[in-house]
Amino acid sequence: MGPIIGAFVGILSKTSLNIALPQLSQSLNIDNATLQWIVTGYTLVIGIILPLSSLLTKWFTTRQIITTGIGALSPPT
Repeated sequence: MGPIIGAFVGILSKTSLNIALPQLSQSLNIDNATLQWIVTGYTLVIGIILPLSSLLTKWFTTRQIITTGIGALSPPT
């Protein structure tokens, strides 16, 4: 069940990026070549993070991971 949910999240995030591309292009005044690099970089990052997060849940509990993430990301914001 985990890989199915992971694949769904990956597809959902990629779809949301593709929907936002025209707005992104207009608001930032960037061309299609730059947009292609943005999509490629985003896909690469998601492709690295999803398997890594699955691996982390084998070593730590979900509560530990979420607490660490909130603790790491809260101070900068």
